Amino acid sequence: MKKKLFYVFGSLILVLLILNIVAMLVIRNFYQDNIPVLAYHIISDNPKDDMEVSTTNFRMQMKYLHDHHFQVLSIDDVIAFKKGEKNFPGKKVAITFDDGSESYYLKALPIMKEYDFPSTNFVITSKINNRGYLSAEQIDKLKEEKLVKLESHSYGLHNREFANSRDYDKYNDDLKKNSQYHFKYYAYPFGISNEEYIKALKENGIEYAFKYAPSHWLNRDEDDYSLSRVPIYNSISYNKFILKLLIKR
Repeated sequence: MKKKLFYVFGSLILVLLILNIVAMLVIRNFYQDNIPVLAYHIISDNPKDDMEVSTTNFRMQMKYLHDHHFQVLSIDDVIAFKKGEKNFPGKKVAITFDDGSESYYLKALPIMKEYDFPSTNFVITSKINNRGYLSAEQIDKLKEEKLVKLESHSYGLHNREFANSRDYDKYNDDLKKNSQYHFKYYAYPFGISNEEYIKALKENGIEYAFKYAPSHWLNRDEDDYSLSRVPIYNSISYNKFILKLLIKR
């Protein structure tokens, strides 16, 4: 009886070891040419809608990345990875924010700095100094942070009518209003793009542009002006957040 139990127990351990090895190989393959780029908006102690991720949830998510040894890449590293200029073996992720909410400065950044995580905020520059958005003073302080990169979410195209317009002149005029910032990365408002939009981006010095693609990871073969990001909402459970980091679609 003891020998039988020993055999069963030993077989179970062997199966678990094999499953663990298979899982590791699958995950390694997932990350070889792909990377999940997370997209947040607002971090809030009291979320009012799904776009506002609670401070508690955000802290748990960042702790998970730290405790499970994810490499958190800067947006420049992500592009170097995409171009094949750099390789980052193992699990990796990037963290981005849209809109330029003041909560990035007050809530998100202090948590990320605890773990030395880099991040990028795609700012709506016409909103600077508006209530709930970054102030010019905060922008200046963020420019001095080595872990922070500020890029473009348009000057004033965060309006579905404008984003859907397919009007080259409208896109071009808006982009020119941001020329003094010398942005090279762009996040489409609402994730909406088209040929006229991309033409205007290229002619205004934008080298790479990001869309939304729930559960889709950025891939090395993606077009430079259609790079995938995974939006993170407050309704995403802790376990679902983990799955978004471990399963590529």
